Amino acid sequence: MARYRKIDVRVWIDTKFLQLSAPSPCAQTLWFYLLTNPDTVNIPGLYRAGEAAMAEALGWPLKAFREAFAEVLRQGMAKFDAEARVVWIPKAIKFNQPESPNVVKSWRVPWDEIADCALKDEAWLILKAFLEGLGKAFAEAFGKACRKPLPKAMANQEQEQEQEQEQETTTPFIASKATGVELNGFQEWWETWPRKMAKKEAGIAYKSALKRDTAANILAGTSRQLPALRARPIDKVPYPATFLNGDRWKDEPEGDQDPYALFPRVSACAACGRAHDVKAWPKECQA
Repeated sequence: MARYRKIDVRVWIDTKFLQLSAPSPCAQTLWFYLLTNPDTVNIPGLYRAGEAAMAEALGWPLKAFREAFAEVLRQGMAKFDAEARVVWIPKAIKFNQPESPNVVKSWRVPWDEIADCALKDEAWLILKAFLEGLGKAFAEAFGKACRKPLPKAMANQEQEQEQEQEQETTTPFIASKATGVELNGFQEWWETWPRKMAKKEAGIAYKSALKRDTAANILAGTSRQLPALRARPIDKVPYPATFLNGDRWKDEPEGDQDPYALFPRVSACAACGRAHDVKAWPKECQA
């Protein structure tokens, strides 16, 4: 059975702690900082932070911070949107489950303070799927606290109407006029898919997929694929019906193209013992 310990995030600014010898930049220390730093909020694993601010807080040079961060990102332990300054730790919710629906309701303010971006959309899908697994009360609390991501092209008035309709819906299945079939969670899934082609066929494929798996698993599994899919040229992204008919949400993510593109790929050098960017290996170490 797993064992847990609570850590006060103020440890990073504690006077006695700061007088202890500081660690050299490394991925293991950075990982614990990402989990426990003062920027974290009550939404497990999702918060605002910029790389320069985190490097400064740790007292590390920015280059050394990026090298350590790249290690964490390559392992898929965390994801980062440098432009929006959003950090996302996908598995944090599994180890920090909210104790009650009221705790989830308290996520409203920090959720609104996080910039809208693809990473926030991915976090919404995973958190929603997880809380649905805890029961109806948790799912309803999440729906009230964390507004769902919507296409940017949709007019504000249409967004408000759609949100109101969802809040008023009490039946487990929603009739979709666009596809002519009953769908559970299809619209949320459709809005995140990069290549919006053949919606009617996608709806039919989604309905068929629900016979083989749950809506929560389809949403969560698809969200793990989104970073790699969004990194592809649009014509290389499969049609949504093809993805669903092939149970592709069960696949392992393709790799680290998108989340890590901003960071150097580093590798240990046998000649000097230091880490180098593999694309800019020093001449003196190339022999």
